[in-house]
Amino acid sequence: MSRRLFGGSTLLLALAALLVVPLAGQWLALLVPITGVAVAIGSEVVARLHPDFGSARGRKLDGFWIGPGLSVVAAALAASQAEPTVARVLGLSGVAMLALLLAAQDRELSGHRDGGLLSLAYAVVLYLVAFALFVTIYGQRDQVVLGTLGVGLAATVLGLALYRPTGAPIRRAWVYAGLSGLCVAEMTLVAEFWISGGLLGGAFLLLFFYVAAGLVQAHFEGSLTSRLVAEYTVVGALGLGLIIWASPWRG
Repeated sequence: MSRRLFGGSTLLLALAALLVVPLAGQWLALLVPITGVAVAIGSEVVARLHPDFGSARGRKLDGFWIGPGLSVVAAALAASQAEPTVARVLGLSGVAMLALLLAAQDRELSGHRDGGLLSLAYAVVLYLVAFALFVTIYGQRDQVVLGTLGVGLAATVLGLALYRPTGAPIRRAWVYAGLSGLCVAEMTLVAEFWISGGLLGGAFLLLFFYVAAGLVQAHFEGSLTSRLVAEYTVVGALGLGLIIWASPWRG
């Protein structure tokens, strides 16, 4: 009962905060991080109360707070840039994504790692969160160093959230997540000399993150083949071609 209570309270808190975003004004800078932290804590508690969670000490690095906490932050940032009606839709979408992530993590804790629609939706939501964060952080081009660090950190923790459900040893997953974040941070510096738009910059970073994370996931799942590498290469090349075509080069 307590786990359901924490889960419901976390969803209600996220809903209230996201619906208030269009009215937050100067308080937005406080509302977003406070809501993100509160949802992250609630989600971690929900995971730890799961009957199959096991030893809390042994799973302290699993990061069940990552996806839920950052999904609310991403939804709030997107809603803050939209018209009031669209902002409300984005707020409701953010709560729906949070509910989906909690359900997917519940299934993961129950030992289900057989893929399926829920697992696919979980990954899609995390990539959408990554895109929203990349666009927002990359858009702050007057602070290159902080932006690069921010993008790298976001890619690291989101990479961990993507790799954890594969069942890989958590410390190894963190190592690969750190390498993924480092590579995305380096690509952020590259993009700074090329792409001037926040949306295109975010799309470029998401493309690289998607390819890198997809290959790492396949490696952890034991499904990495030359054919899969070729498929990701084609997707990456086509996506990069579209971005180059749409990008005004910096003079």
